[in-house]
Amino acid sequence: MEFNPDLNYNENDIECIIEACLLKNKYAEQMLMKKVAGDAKNTVQRYTRKKADADDIIGTGFAKMFLNLRTYNRTEETFMSWFKKILEHTAIDAVRKNLKHSKRNIPIDDMEFVVPDHDVVSKITVDEIYKLAEQLPIAYKS
Repeated sequence: MEFNPDLNYNENDIECIIEACLLKNKYAEQMLMKKVAGDAKNTVQRYTRKKADADDIIGTGFAKMFLNLRTYNRTEETFMSWFKKILEHTAIDAVRKNLKHSKRNIPIDDMEFVVPDHDVVSKITVDEIYKLAEQLPIAYKS
């Protein structure tokens, strides 16, 4: 089946739309984006509540989708499951990036400074160390 921009395609015809996207057909790219936009939004909203962050993730996900469209293998999985993996990985990367940056922005007034006691080893007995070791979870005792 050849891509015809005048036809109204359904989910079963998505392979035809993908083939047209591989040929850099802009109308097919727009159609594919409209077709999967709702699912993309639902997928991304599980990872972020901010609309601006979700829009960024979806935009990056669409860019990755079009860049990697040739790697999509219809015999291994459906297009939507393939695309959702891209979105999920993009969302996880964005969340990690945001966490890394949010940890850096702690006001200095809110930070606690602990002065280490370098003499702690000389102040504790062997029996106290054994008692503390017994309190550790089994995974840490080996």
